[in-house]
Amino acid sequence: MRNKPSASQRIRSLIDSGYNNKAIIEKLKCKPQAVYNIRYQINKARGLGSIGELPNPTDGIGAPPKRQYVRKVRAGKLASLSPSKPWTPPPLAPMPEYQITMVEPPTLWQRIKGWFRG
Repeated sequence: MRNKPSASQRIRSLIDSGYNNKAIIEKLKCKPQAVYNIRYQINKARGLGSIGELPNPTDGIGAPPKRQYVRKVRAGKLASLSPSKPWTPPPLAPMPEYQITMVEPPTLWQRIKGWFRG
């Protein structure tokens, strides 16, 4: 006995066959948010974001993005790949000289005069 496909599987198959969101909602009688979420997941897997672009017909509508392999370099090989002259950081700009002056707190007499002038 074969199990009935889930709602998300049916939505994915309709998206793959080219149906728009409104047609899928009418055909399956499901909630609009379910269709939007599945379409978002498909577009995210393809690297297209939430809106999506027209897919390449040769890749298939729901095809995941082609995987790009990054070549890893071992530490021993890294030394052989580096240029003969070692990299040095650019020279640092000199810091400006600041002159620090100490400000003495006002005396009691100056504070009293300021209070009366206030």
